[in-house]
Order: sequence, then structure tokens, then C-alpha cells
Amino acid sequence: MLSQLADPHSYFLNPHAVATVLASLALLALAVAVLVRERASRVSRLFAVACATILVWLAAFSAMYCAKTPYVGQWWARAAYLGVPLIPVAIYHFTLLVLRRAPEPDWLLRAAWALGLSFDAVILTTDALVAGVYHYPWGYYPRYGWLSVPYLKYFLGMMVVTLRT
Repeated sequence: MLSQLADPHSYFLNPHAVATVLASLALLALAVAVLVRERASRVSRLFAVACATILVWLAAFSAMYCAKTPYVGQWWARAAYLGVPLIPVAIYHFTLLVLRRAPEPDWLLRAAWALGLSFDAVILTTDALVAGVYHYPWGYYPRYGWLSVPYLKYFLGMMVVTLRT
């Protein structure tokens, strides 16, 4: 089944994927430019990590939109959601570094990274978050499982923590 992922016949050129492809390329260019300009400083590296988490999400969604089969679409949906749980944590960590604030309390940052990586483990091993895909005129889109509500609470909670920093 994995051979389908590398088979060009498993995909079609979907005009609906253009926006996410362009956003992915722009984000990659931005991350590289910041790394080069800032000589790979600690802040620029963490900025690149935040960009990479978003890049994984957008690039995988682009491939999912272009998938011809549910198997390929679901594989890319899972791949996309490997980056998404780490987006709010990477942004929070970057914000702390830029503002030169120690995380208060310190365990919160570690716990946030651990929780984000735990969601990644669940995504890789179960159907609890990405339970399948729906087929729409623009392509495949994830069908969410029972873990989506706790996951959204985590994501939004981390973004609120970041905004309050």
C-alpha cells in the first residue's frame, strides 16, 4: 500500500491545492531567509521550528487535496496532523525566547512539548484523532475521531497561554 504514495498515478493536479503549495513555499523561503540572515541564532532556529510545524501541515494538506484514493488521502491527513499539535507549542516557545521570559512555571513548557508529542504518537498509532477522510469536490479532508475535542482544547489553550505571555 505504501507504494501508492510514491506512484504519480495516485495524484492529480488539483487547482484547489495551489494556495497551500504556495503558502508552503513562502513559509520555507521565510524560514531559510531568517536562518541565513540571523546566522542560525537560537531565536532564528526556534522560528524555523515553528515554521516547520506549519509547513508540515500545509504541504501534507496539499498532497491530500491531490490524492486520488482514500488511502493516500488519509495517509497525508495523518502526516499533516503530525505537525499541527506542535504548532502552538513551537509558537509559545518562540514567544518566550523573543520576549526573554522564562516560562512560568518552567514545567509548563516541558509539559506542552510532551503533550504535543503525545498527540503525535496517538496520530501515528490510532484512529482517535484522524479517523478517516471525507471526499469533497476540492479533494479529501480529514474525518475527526473522538480525540478531536480534547485536542482542540489543548490547541486553543496553548494559544491562549501564548497570547497571555
